[in-house]
Amino acid sequence: MGARGEPIRKPRDLTDIERTVVERVMLKILEHLEESWSTVVDIRFRFESMESNPFFVQICPGTDMVLLVTLKIQVGETEGIMNLCIPYFVMEPMIDKLSSQHWFASTGRKNLEGAREAIEARLHQVSVPMALELGHTVLTIGDVLQLREGDVIRLDGKTSDPLGLRVGNMIKFLCEAGTFEKHYAARILEVLSDEGLAHHGED
Repeated sequence: MGARGEPIRKPRDLTDIERTVVERVMLKILEHLEESWSTVVDIRFRFESMESNPFFVQICPGTDMVLLVTLKIQVGETEGIMNLCIPYFVMEPMIDKLSSQHWFASTGRKNLEGAREAIEARLHQVSVPMALELGHTVLTIGDVLQLREGDVIRLDGKTSDPLGLRVGNMIKFLCEAGTFEKHYAARILEVLSDEGLAHHGED
């Protein structure tokens, strides 16, 4: 609120501006809680009131069972905790839906609906770097430092050997180089198997 963000040594009531900010933060938290609970039950949270003194909060009798969730909160260098207190009578109607078997089953069905098609559509738009490798050789660092303009580096293999087409960091295809419509091109001769893929990838 304009200060240096240091924690208050002595607790005090919130100012009107601070209450407005806290209320907006709480509304955002409630949105995320609705999303989290959506896999179990369709529920809507609303902000009713704010009380700075916990002794004045009367959400249920002190003898009732409650679910207490404690979260660690850190803002900058300031740390604290936030407790979510949910009375048992609120949870009771949905207790059966909180079993691990029911929860995983419900989340699995929700996530699988249209997930395959969505993933495939996204994958089709991914850009993958491809490079046609003309050959390989091994040089010492001393040889590399002595290279000058006009020097010729001899590569292993012959001009008639198929060339490796590298997809990402692995050689996926064997090709022959050429031209197509006045552009450099490569014609695929063979799709490497997993064993061949691993072998060529180590070259």
